[in-house]
Amino acid sequence: FVTEYHGAAGFRVGRRADGVVLFVFGDFHQDTIRTAVAWNAAYLDRLETRESHLLDLRPAGAEFPVHAFQGAMKAMNHPSARHVRLAILVHHTAVAGFIETITRVTAGAQARLFTDEAEANAWLKT
Repeated sequence: FVTEYHGAAGFRVGRRADGVVLFVFGDFHQDTIRTAVAWNAAYLDRLETRESHLLDLRPAGAEFPVHAFQGAMKAMNHPSARHVRLAILVHHTAVAGFIETITRVTAGAQARLFTDEAEANAWLKT
């Protein structure tokens, strides 16, 4: 990261040299999700211009509990989420299914699901 905004055991957020804001989740524990949703809401409250974000869920594993689903719904429905172009990286089909549902039913960020990081980064630059 060029700038690290938040670092905790469960997730990290920082801005890369290319301007993309990178979120990396190491787990989906309830405390991690609660902290991440609160941090994201405070960040989005100040967001006024378009940004590209890369959400990396690959390190978190295959389990996507209900509280993670609810947290993601809340984040995607934030009024300023419309300013975000969001690439979401996943490994597991179970997580992918939940994320696809969230992106279909929320009006927030322009989001797309990826399994390949190079493809995700290329899409963020288009």
